[in-house]
Amino acid sequence: MAQHTLEKPLAATQFYSTLTRCPMHQAARCNCRTCAIARSHRINPQQINNRPASIMRLAHNLNSLLATYHYLSKPKTLYLVAGCGKQTNQKAAAKEVYCSQHFQACRKYAQTQGGWKILSPLHKVLEPEEIISPYDLSPRSLSPNERQQWAQEVARRIMQKTNPDTEIVFLTVKLYRKQVIPILKAHKYVIRTPMEGLGIGQQIRWLTDKLSASKQLELKI
Repeated sequence: MAQHTLEKPLAATQFYSTLTRCPMHQAARCNCRTCAIARSHRINPQQINNRPASIMRLAHNLNSLLATYHYLSKPKTLYLVAGCGKQTNQKAAAKEVYCSQHFQACRKYAQTQGGWKILSPLHKVLEPEEIISPYDLSPRSLSPNERQQWAQEVARRIMQKTNPDTEIVFLTVKLYRKQVIPILKAHKYVIRTPMEGLGIGQQIRWLTDKLSASKQLELKI
């Protein structure tokens, strides 16, 4: 029999439903790749007292189990957005204090992807809902030694809240990630910088396109 890859991961409820016990002749026809391959070899997995059919049922169950394990244990992803640019003039949640077009585009995209945090020159790492006051500080105003200390503290806080199974995605300009990434990589973190090499305007366009594509996909579903 030809070798084949794992199926698309099943949701937990789908997986548990495959374990429901019922008479084999009443079981619904399965269209997974394993069962399709069985039928292409003229093996009916629903037959009983049939060695090839029993082996294929076992293969189906193992494939479903491994696919579900892969789905449930896949690495989490944390998106990091730079708290930079124009700010409001009053105390508010961090996600509202930064009001530049670039930050808001990054925020909207990160919110659709999952967990996210804000990198701040003053506060290091912020939760989006954390209440802060506006401030006047940028990484460019820090000395090289201060920037390195900032990067070490940022990395430390990220590692406090995550583990190396977490993929870290930087939606930031180079200044906010340059010295942080080597520290995280040294601790075996997987890093992505999807907008690397793009200017600010190009980054906003990239984020807008991704959000637009996501909305179109949701409408099709």
